[in-house]
Amino acid sequence: MEIMTKKLSIWKRLASKLSNHGIRKIKLPIENSNRLILNKRRHIVKKFLKKKIIIVKKFKGVSSLRYKINKKKKGMGRKRGLGKRKGTKKARKHPRNIWIKKIRLLRLYLKKKRYDDKTFGSYYKKIYKKSKGNYFLTKKKLIEYISKMKKKIV
Repeated sequence: MEIMTKKLSIWKRLASKLSNHGIRKIKLPIENSNRLILNKRRHIVKKFLKKKIIIVKKFKGVSSLRYKINKKKKGMGRKRGLGKRKGTKKARKHPRNIWIKKIRLLRLYLKKKRYDDKTFGSYYKKIYKKSKGNYFLTKKKLIEYISKMKKKIV
């Protein structure tokens, strides 16, 4: 039996080279082992591979299903609770980036307002400076302030 397995291992190595798979992925049939030992040629192994007498096992990869499901859940807002957080609030969202986002939003709104409303130009600079000084926490607060200022003037 040892001699038989040694001779078959040569065929395994040959088949793995021809099929571009590892030796572990090649499965030699026991019933056709005599035919393999008698024929010591490369083209015969090729023929056996084509006829699927020598079986090449499929490659088992890492499944990405669980990853996809969890990613979808995270998109919905799940799996982001206090227990899942490792970094601090500032580490997770840098304050500078939050500030940049906020100030861009406010400045864009002010630009549009100045372009649309011609009377707004007189106190645009004042509001711009206040927004730079972090007077308005949100866009909503900015809109409220502008409406109050207009009421005072009118």
